[in-house]
Amino acid sequence: MVKGAYNIDDSNIRSRLTRAFRIATIVLSLALTVFYFSYPAITPAEELAENAAPEQSIMTIQDLPADDDEVRVLEESELLKPPEEDKPVVAEHEVVEGDTLSKISEMHGTDEETLVYINNLSNRDSLQVGQKLAILSIKGVIHEVVRGDTLWDLAQLYDVDEEDIREVNEITGDTLRIGQELVIPGGQPPENTAVIASTSGARTESTSSQPETTDPGSKLSFAWPVGGTITSYFGWRQHPVYGTRDFHQGIDIATSQGTSIGAAAAGTVVFSGRQGGYGNTVRIEHADGTITRYSHNLRNLVTPGESVSQGQTVAEVGQSGVATGAHVDFGIYINGQPVDPLNYLP
Repeated sequence: MVKGAYNIDDSNIRSRLTRAFRIATIVLSLALTVFYFSYPAITPAEELAENAAPEQSIMTIQDLPADDDEVRVLEESELLKPPEEDKPVVAEHEVVEGDTLSKISEMHGTDEETLVYINNLSNRDSLQVGQKLAILSIKGVIHEVVRGDTLWDLAQLYDVDEEDIREVNEITGDTLRIGQELVIPGGQPPENTAVIASTSGARTESTSSQPETTDPGSKLSFAWPVGGTITSYFGWRQHPVYGTRDFHQGIDIATSQGTSIGAAAAGTVVFSGRQGGYGNTVRIEHADGTITRYSHNLRNLVTPGESVSQGQTVAEVGQSGVATGAHVDFGIYINGQPVDPLNYLP
């Protein structure tokens, strides 16, 4: 042994090392215990799948690139939300060799009359190869809005519910845009009248094969609302202002501005106000449900709910709305359908 050196006992060293090891073991155990209780137990994916309802997913993970670290779990309301129904659309069909209206209508689930109407076909047997036809994805018609159109008028014209037109075309207010194309679900093309009147007052029968009407309106005794000159008749025409193809739902009777307009028959006023291109308008419902309309007035002189007698003044002739001169646009609606007033006037 070297003089002055410490005498190291081997047994003492082993004792100290053992104690240090035990302390380290205890510290490590405590650390693992803290770590373990800091995180919830992870359930295997297979067990989740077994516990899930057969028709629902526990969670849906959107597809993400492989290097993304995050995923979004969709809420339950998103998972169970039913898909929205498809909105009606207007498709295009190009006529090919061998096409007929019958074949095309069957192919697209529509009918021949709708095809003829929305495509303004004058001859259903003269399709041309390469001709493009508008096709609706539902049965109905397409209506191009012209000045004066209202949802109420369109519903009456095509014999459909006004709310159906609103829903399909997502209309929230009452304003329609000129030139706007509306889908009329379940609408039928309006039929022309079988009677044509001339400005001289003489009448001639058309070649139409339509049967004569037997509706309740034919039993009412109507009077002329004003005296004057008929400047536009019921049915299809070229719009006097816009030059577009337009279905006129009444007759225009021109006379001096301010002339009194009389009720065509006794009834109850159901509308009195301004109505789009019709301008100031009065509508009267009669005993059998028939409605008469008086439009482009200078002033309305009655209010909704008011009872009127035949010949009673309800308005004054004007040119409000879209008009080319002073006149009254007089219309008759039977069972909701516009009819030719000349068939019911003396």
